[in-house]
Amino acid sequence: RINVLDKKYIIEARNVGCLYEANLTEPSQQKALGSEKNHSNEVSGVFIERLKIPSSGITTIIGPSGSGKSTLIGLLSGLRQENASKEDKYLNFEKIGTSYSLLDPQKFQRGDFGFVFQDAQLLKSIPARLNAEIAAQATAVKLYQSNIDFFADELEISGLLDSKTAILSGGQSQRLACIRALAINPNVLVCDEPTSSLDARTGNRLLETIKKWAERENKAVLWVTHDSNLAAEFSDYLI
Repeated sequence: RINVLDKKYIIEARNVGCLYEANLTEPSQQKALGSEKNHSNEVSGVFIERLKIPSSGITTIIGPSGSGKSTLIGLLSGLRQENASKEDKYLNFEKIGTSYSLLDPQKFQRGDFGFVFQDAQLLKSIPARLNAEIAAQATAVKLYQSNIDFFADELEISGLLDSKTAILSGGQSQRLACIRALAINPNVLVCDEPTSSLDARTGNRLLETIKKWAERENKAVLWVTHDSNLAAEFSDYLI
């Protein structure tokens, strides 16, 4: 159970959760999530009592493998469906002039979230630059070309943008995936262990680039890691 509060926030969650078992009845869900005295193992998942994500800076989620870190950021960013059947659910996205529920997929607005996963999830049949452009084209973001070139230079892969994506190494692919997310200048950058396939030097450079972007643009980052040393170095807030 998580309880983190901050005055300025971009995501607020109350009484929402994500259960892993697919066919649970509502009574068993309530039993698992509604009682502090319940210690059975019949239900597993993540439940948030109350949580606010600051509107700028890096909020880092740390914990061992299998503790629900990826589930938590998936729930907070709308990638995972809320299914805990709890009363008074609330999961809202807030920015200047806009507020909408992340519980309603039809209210999502393009470009608010950028995603970097453990797997780069690139299209191998198209050039590297086109992979970097896809998210910006889909969200109708303008002036993304300069962003792509800037971040490619920062992450030392500018010479690979015109190459076939299939020839990129795992580390190069991961940096390209980060550029794809940053090119749209999202309000929230969601990173699920983005340095897992990178050596220490390259991983630090990636995180430095993300941190400088967040500070320069006054944007929020949700970052999952199991590395407490990296978390101590780059985090502004910690879960």
